[in-house]
Amino acid sequence: MAARFRAPAERRWVFSKDGDGWLCVHSHMSLNRGVPQASHANRPVKAW
Repeated sequence: MAARFRAPAERRWVFSKDGDGWLCVHSHMSLNRGVPQASHANRPVKAW
């Protein structure tokens, strides 16, 4: 089960639509001031 982590942040997504449906082509998240930036996961970057 994944742990939930709530952090005040600004989130943005850019989607593109084609014959197969919607695809997120860009995402961005900025943490607000005072939120620690340490990551607690050891996962590879998923990019294609």
